Amino acid sequence: MSRSAVIQARVRPEIKFAGERVLRGLGLTMTDFMELALRRLIIDQKLPFEAVALSDADLGMITAAWEARNTMADPKTDLSQ
Repeated sequence: MSRSAVIQARVRPEIKFAGERVLRGLGLTMTDFMELALRRLIIDQKLPFEAVALSDADLGMITAAWEARNTMADPKTDLSQ
């Protein structure tokens, strides 16, 4: 059976590239992974991984790190102020 259905998802570019790098190391493509994940979802009738909520403290730490990274990556940002 051919793969003809298309799934589109929006994710942050760095997440996509990091995921593709891991998958490439496993010898898989993003398409392969999506099919495997969907098959597990169908077979198990649940997510193929544990989903947990972040605490407010963890979310704040991640947000602060993300903002700091974006500030440092933006050449237009003047850090001398």
